[in-house]
Amino acid sequence: MLTRLRRGLTYANVMATIAVFLALGGASYAAFKLGPNTVGSKNIIDGQVHRADIGKNAVDSSKVGDGKLLAKDFAKGQLPVSAANSNDPSPDVSLPAELTALSTSITTRSPSRIIATASANVKGDAGSDVYCFLQIGRGPNFRRISRGAYADFAGAGPNQDAALPIVGTAIEPAGTYTVRIECGHSAGNASYTAGNLAVIAVP
Repeated sequence: MLTRLRRGLTYANVMATIAVFLALGGASYAAFKLGPNTVGSKNIIDGQVHRADIGKNAVDSSKVGDGKLLAKDFAKGQLPVSAANSNDPSPDVSLPAELTALSTSITTRSPSRIIATASANVKGDAGSDVYCFLQIGRGPNFRRISRGAYADFAGAGPNQDAALPIVGTAIEPAGTYTVRIECGHSAGNASYTAGNLAVIAVP
């Protein structure tokens, strides 16, 4: 029996058997002997790391690129949102050359993109026009952050209505800011009747 077994042994058979044991032993070593920080990006197949593979609190601000998160990535209540102040001034006010129609304030704790959306309801007689835009500022210093929205009441008849949508954005350092709608007219009789203003700050 031993003689027959020795005859069956060849160099190729022996080397193949040794290779199998080395391969199995290497896989076991890799599975159970990996040290800390030994697996890098090049060892991971693209798209194969899932949420369950990431430890709790393993991803913090230092690991997220600036400007890469969107408002929808935050839980409800994490972003500061200001409310509109609809009593500044009372609705249905005649427009002079220019008037602060509506304003609200927001406080940010870090540099943020401040986004404002507004709507101004206005009316005017035939031949009048109205324009509105958004401003942001602190104290006496304000600057424009939106394009103007315009209504041209060229048709016949008094008290023609128009709703002017306005959107503006600004990047500001931490602080408390006032955002306001400015409205005015250059011809005829016109007034601001109502409106709304919502402001959100995205760190």
